[in-house]
Amino acid sequence: MNEQQSTMQARLAKYLFILLIASAVLNGSAFWLKRVGVLEPQMYQEYMDFLGPNPFYQRSPAENEQLRVLSSRFYASEGSEVLLKLAKYGWFLLFIAISFIVAVRHKTGLISFPPWPLTLFLLLVAISAIYSYIQYGPLMPIAGLRFVSFLGVTLLACWLAHRHNLSMLVNALLLFMAFQFLLAPIELSHGLHMFGAKFFGGLAGDRIVGTMLQPSSLGITAVLCLTLYQGFSNSRRWLPYAIIITIVLVFFSASAMAILLLFMFTALIAYQGVSIQYRSWIRIAAVSGAAAIIILLPEISGRWNIMDSLWGRLLPIELYLEQNSMISLLFGQGLGVGTNTAANLLMDWQANQAPGYAATTIFIADSTPMALIAQIGLLGVVTFYLLLAYAARKDPVAAPFYLVVTVASLTTNLTELFPINIVLGIVLAHSLFIAEKERIDETLSS
Repeated sequence: MNEQQSTMQARLAKYLFILLIASAVLNGSAFWLKRVGVLEPQMYQEYMDFLGPNPFYQRSPAENEQLRVLSSRFYASEGSEVLLKLAKYGWFLLFIAISFIVAVRHKTGLISFPPWPLTLFLLLVAISAIYSYIQYGPLMPIAGLRFVSFLGVTLLACWLAHRHNLSMLVNALLLFMAFQFLLAPIELSHGLHMFGAKFFGGLAGDRIVGTMLQPSSLGITAVLCLTLYQGFSNSRRWLPYAIIITIVLVFFSASAMAILLLFMFTALIAYQGVSIQYRSWIRIAAVSGAAAIIILLPEISGRWNIMDSLWGRLLPIELYLEQNSMISLLFGQGLGVGTNTAANLLMDWQANQAPGYAATTIFIADSTPMALIAQIGLLGVVTFYLLLAYAARKDPVAAPFYLVVTVASLTTNLTELFPINIVLGIVLAHSLFIAEKERIDETLSS
C-alpha cells in the first residue's frame, strides 16, 4: 500500500470512529433526556408523583408492576426518536459500504481464509440462521443479525484495524466516556430514581446510565474502554484522566460487575508491572481483594439488594434448563432467540410477553452465555470463548481486553451492546489478521 492510500484510509477510519461515537450518543439520548425531564416533562412529573417524597419505600407487588409499566414508557421510541435508534444501523451500513469500496479500489481489507475458530463459529451461526428461518420465518434470524454483527465487522475491518488506527479508536472511546462523565452531575441531581441505589447515605441521586440505557452497561463499557486505552493508546498523557473518569462512572453506575472488573483490571496491571518473584503475592492479594469486594458490595454500591441482581441473571438460565430438551441445550433454538432485538420487535411490554411465542423463545438473556445457549447451544458457548482465547493468544496486547470481555459477558449480552459489539469486531480483526504481521514487521525493522 502506498503512502497516499494509507493516509486516505486513516482519514476514513477517523471519520468512521467519530460517527461511531456520535451514533452511540444518539442511541441513548432520548432516554437520558426523558429521565432528566427535558423530553416528555409530563411523563417525568407523572413518575415523580408516583414515587412520592420517598422513592425507596417498600411497594406492594401491584405498585411495583405499575412502576415497571411507567418505566417501560421511558424506553419506548416514538416518532423522530426512532431515527436516533436507527443511527447505529446507519453506521453499520456505512461501514460495510466503505469497506467494500476500499477493498475494490485498493485491494486492501481483503482477508485470506479465516482462522479455524472463527470459521467454526461462522459455520455454527449459518446453521443456526437457517434453522431459525425454518422454525420462525425471516424476522427471527434478521433480529439475530445484531447479535452476530461483530463477526461482520471482524471480516471487513482489516483495512481500519491496524495499530495506528486502533490508537485513534481508543482516543475516540475516551472522549465518549468523558461525555458520559459530563452528563453524570445532571443525572445525579435531576435523574428519576429508576434503578435503586443510595449514594452517600441518600444525599446523591440514583444510579447513572448516561446514554448507555442501563447502569451496568455504562460501568462495564467504561472499564472496557479503559482497558483498550491502556493497551493501544500511543500516549500515556491522558491515562490518569481516563482512570479518574472510569472510577467515577463505575462508582455511580453502582454495577457489581463493573466494580469487580475495575478491580480485576487494576490487579492485572499490577501483575504485569512487577517482577516475576512478586507475582505470587499479587495473585494472593487479588483473590483476597475480590472476596472482600464481593462481601462489601452492598456498602460500596449503595445497593442493599445487589445480590438479587445476581440471582435475577441466574433465573433465566435455571428456567431455560428446566424447560428445554438436551438437543436444544446442545445446539440451540436458532439465531435470534433470546436476543434483545427479538424482544424489542416482538414483545408486548405492557403485558410483558410475546404473543404466539414461548417464554423460552422471546426473553431477555441478560448474559452472553445465556444468549449463546438459546441460539447456538452449548456448542456455540464453547466456540465463542475459544475464539476469544485464540485471539488473546495471537495478540498479547489485546489479551487483557479479551479477559475483561470474557468476565463481563457473564452478566451482560455484550455482542448486542453498542458500540462495544463494533469495537469487539475491530479488535478481533486486528488480533486475528494483523497483529502477528505487525510484530514481524517491528522485529525486522529493529
